[in-house]
Amino acid sequence: MNKKIFWWAATIMIMLAIFYFSNQDGGRSSSMSEGIMERFFSSFLEDASASQQEMLHTLIRKMGHFSIYFALGIAVINLIRCYRNDKAFIFSTLICLAYAISDEIHQSFIAERSPAVTDVLIDLVGSLAAISLTLLLIHLIKQRKQKQQLHQVK
Repeated sequence: MNKKIFWWAATIMIMLAIFYFSNQDGGRSSSMSEGIMERFFSSFLEDASASQQEMLHTLIRKMGHFSIYFALGIAVINLIRCYRNDKAFIFSTLICLAYAISDEIHQSFIAERSPAVTDVLIDLVGSLAAISLTLLLIHLIKQRKQKQQLHQVK
């Protein structure tokens, strides 16, 4: 499969997943993260206070933001690099930030949901982590290939 097609598809699928999750009303969204809590942290929940349970619930929700925008960051940086290498970091960051802002605006129209600047910041941090890590890995792979080529020449 062509790289451009793959990264376009990945980017669009992740954006659609974000839209799907944001389009759920507050009750459904909350019950989804509560289900994750119960499935993976049931032994902790038995002894946890209400405030600890609420803290875990919040952490799971925020990790969801970070994780899905981490995935978006990987897809977007690789898509942008298909077209141009220079300024790929900036373009990728701006695209992810714009999508995070539009996502929070979208949530303002959904029952029992509201936009949050902190969510945009978490989304941005997730994207930046992925974009930076991807570029670092690409740089390290290029360095390794160059060293291997030098050793082959000798």
